[in-house]
Amino acid sequence: MRSYIKLHSCPVRFTLLILIILTSFFASKNSAAYTVTQLAATYKNGQVFITWKSPAATSLKYHVYQATKPILTKKKVANATYLGYVRDNSSKNERKSQFYLQDIYFTIDPANGPLAPDDGLYVTTCSTTKKYYYAIVVENTTTGIADTTLISGVNTLALPIKNKLADTQPVLQQSIVSGQGYTSYEYVSWGNNISTAKQPAFNNCGSYGYNFTYVEHTTATAGLVMNYRDGDPFTPFTPDNCTNCNGLLLDDWLPNGENSYWYGYHEDYDMYNFVNPVFNTGVVKSYTQRRVKWTLDWLIQKKNLDATRIYATGISHNGFGPLLTGAIFPKSVAAVWVTVAPPFIRAFPGTPREMQWGGYYDSLLTDVPDPNDGLPLMIWDLFDMRVMYRINNSIGVPYMGGVHGKNDATLGWVQYYYWYDSLEVSNQGGLWFWDQRKHNGNNKNFTDAEAYIDYDRFYTNRSYPAFSYCSINQDWGSGIPSSGDPYGAYNGYLDWEDASILDTDSSYSIRCLIKDMTAGGVLMPSYNSCITDLTLRRLQHFNPQAGQLIGYTVHNENGQLLNSGSFISDGLPITIHGITIERDGATVEFQIQGPLKKDFTIVANSFSPSITIESTPDGYLAHVVSTNKAAAVFQISDMLGRQQWTQKINLQEGVNTIKLSSTPGLKLFTVSSGTYHFSSKLIY
Repeated sequence: MRSYIKLHSCPVRFTLLILIILTSFFASKNSAAYTVTQLAATYKNGQVFITWKSPAATSLKYHVYQATKPILTKKKVANATYLGYVRDNSSKNERKSQFYLQDIYFTIDPANGPLAPDDGLYVTTCSTTKKYYYAIVVENTTTGIADTTLISGVNTLALPIKNKLADTQPVLQQSIVSGQGYTSYEYVSWGNNISTAKQPAFNNCGSYGYNFTYVEHTTATAGLVMNYRDGDPFTPFTPDNCTNCNGLLLDDWLPNGENSYWYGYHEDYDMYNFVNPVFNTGVVKSYTQRRVKWTLDWLIQKKNLDATRIYATGISHNGFGPLLTGAIFPKSVAAVWVTVAPPFIRAFPGTPREMQWGGYYDSLLTDVPDPNDGLPLMIWDLFDMRVMYRINNSIGVPYMGGVHGKNDATLGWVQYYYWYDSLEVSNQGGLWFWDQRKHNGNNKNFTDAEAYIDYDRFYTNRSYPAFSYCSINQDWGSGIPSSGDPYGAYNGYLDWEDASILDTDSSYSIRCLIKDMTAGGVLMPSYNSCITDLTLRRLQHFNPQAGQLIGYTVHNENGQLLNSGSFISDGLPITIHGITIERDGATVEFQIQGPLKKDFTIVANSFSPSITIESTPDGYLAHVVSTNKAAAVFQISDMLGRQQWTQKINLQEGVNTIKLSSTPGLKLFTVSSGTYHFSSKLIY
């Protein structure tokens, strides 16, 4: 006699699903129900590949269960571990089939070739070393009915499969040797909703195969250019501006036809459904970024790659992926170049993105930790490079650059949101062009040979200077496209000699210079000198401790002293302000001049007030309860770090009430006194 259960739509939390199973059993002889046959499982490289023959029907879900004992009854199903599900045609590479307009099926063992159209497939990642049984329960999504009739050797395993926690491996689907001397290796990596010590979760639903293509131009030790290209992750490419580099084509495609904007989505988002709720609680998880990082790590381990020469690039929305990877995994990427890429995104009200990331006016938690305190970042902070540059001040970001257009109607003019101003504040440097281009590149002033970065110069184990507030930068304007110069660059004139870098435990030196700029082959105005700030990034050996005295000098090519000074290190990245760089070159030298100052110690601060914020019709009130008299600095700034209000207030013992007024928008309110620091975000 057959038994049936009715399952709710996924994704749901697994504990909730088990409760549904326990409470939803009922019999129905008239409802269409289905089951699988020829269930089998094979262990390979840290994963179990479960296959079966599927019924000749559609609109089905195949739910997979795992247990240490045979799963032979409804009760055993209810007590088993629910792994997740797959949908119809789980043996079919839907992404590749749509791209090539023909049916293409997964290969899980190259010796046996592709799976058959009526095969089912679920790949689970082993989280421990133990023997497990598996069973498949098929749900009719039209009726919600699932047949739990279990027959050993048919839809539930008769013998267990030994799981082993081990490094997982993608499976080669095919290799193509080109006539140009390179070979394309098309892989699929299977991920699911299980995070293990060997592989993170790639989604929240269950088994799914993800395509990527490794383009091998050389078998010698090579750099790697990661090309984020969700429109075509298969057609080979030759990396530009990168000597002896191979390529990686990454994909970002969901079975409902959406992409994740190279990040991920809410933990309860259903990647198979077109319509999802807008979540206002929960965690927005970095499934796609985790997969990108896992893929990169696997290639570094298995291919002849130089791990210090990893680069990333993308165009339009694909360019946001490299920026995210650089901000989340800054030590893994040497340099990033993007074209007309958004440096910040948000889910606008009423768009499908709200279903993935939460409401426009909410900012949900992510699973990405703040590098400063380990607390989870908020989604709209993580999606804003203006904020991430500031958050990554201590650790830094890869050398990043790109080009934007003032006539980009698709993306908009990024300076409207003060992108170039934020670069000045962050002290992260980089090279960022703008011109009159549209989103498709029409009307551009800079050619691709003029607006670019040379990847060969950048290594994760080599330092570089980050320039800011350069006096000869062109004027990017106020945010209105017609304001400022029609084309130009942030740090377009400044350069340095890589061979001049001397990075030791006690000193650091580098030769900087001014170079020419051209636009469309026409020489732009030349300069003999400029004033700039300089921050040392990615230092390898020169790492002064907080409290040490550092001296610096700047000499021109004739040995003339241009600038000099000294300061006590605060342990943060070293920045010097207003130095002179000449066209023929200027050598900047730093020297640790003395031991750690004994009087430079952080002592306990007796000022430790209680601060509460009260919302009022015209702003906020800060109620500060102090146990003693103290002077404190109150400040309101925007999220780019620009001060909008600062006041030093002599607090009295007891309750002090301070009115906080500001212009509309998201602001950062801070209180500082000695080593005491308080901060809170305020929305006006």
